[in-house]
Amino acid sequence: MNVAIIGAGKFGRALARLFDKYLPEASYALLDRQERAGVSSNLEDIRQFGWIIPAVPISAFAAVLQQIAPFLRPGSTVVDVCTVKEYPAQKMKEILPETVQFVASHPLFGPETLERSGYCLNGLPFVIWPARIADAAYQKLKEGLKKTGLNVLELPPEEHDRLMARSQFITLLTGNILNRLNLNPTPIDTYSFSTLLEVCAVTGDDFGILRDVYRFNSQSRELLWEFEKAATEVLKELKSKKNPPQD
Repeated sequence: MNVAIIGAGKFGRALARLFDKYLPEASYALLDRQERAGVSSNLEDIRQFGWIIPAVPISAFAAVLQQIAPFLRPGSTVVDVCTVKEYPAQKMKEILPETVQFVASHPLFGPETLERSGYCLNGLPFVIWPARIADAAYQKLKEGLKKTGLNVLELPPEEHDRLMARSQFITLLTGNILNRLNLNPTPIDTYSFSTLLEVCAVTGDDFGILRDVYRFNSQSRELLWEFEKAATEVLKELKSKKNPPQD
């Protein structure tokens, strides 16, 4: 098995560490559009690989596909790891040659989670969908993922995005709002407040991910409208004459 990981950022390097741990016999390489130590910037090297994982921001995904499409060999497989699924699945269908297979996937964990777990995958959720791939190859991939201890879930892209809008997006949104309040631990923290601080610490310092999820998961827009409506209702009730502030 030979794998090209495109993108030498935090997640790309985390994937490389996972290959070192779980597939030491596999051959892999990190590729990036920028020159970095130990990283190739020559995307034509893609020809050498049977599996390609673009570990790039959602906003750069389509452009990266355009760049690598001419160099993909027939029979190779592209595996997307974006946090949304309908958009990358559609772009892979539009851009990749018909001779190239592709799989929609979403590792429901990031570099921070992997660091805390010591890069142990046992029990971590991993969504996958056979967008365009031979059944034998897909089954082999799925079984390989399960052998690492991952909790493999099969979800169509549209169902994935619907569920993620009501889980990941709302978490990112809440974390970013809390982060702007500059909340800090106190000597009398309750368990619930400590949990909020943890949410803020994990999700609140990266507006880019929140923005991309909002832009590329259309179902998050409806949820944002629901969030605004619910917040307005709570504030209106709280400020109503039935609840006058005490002097």
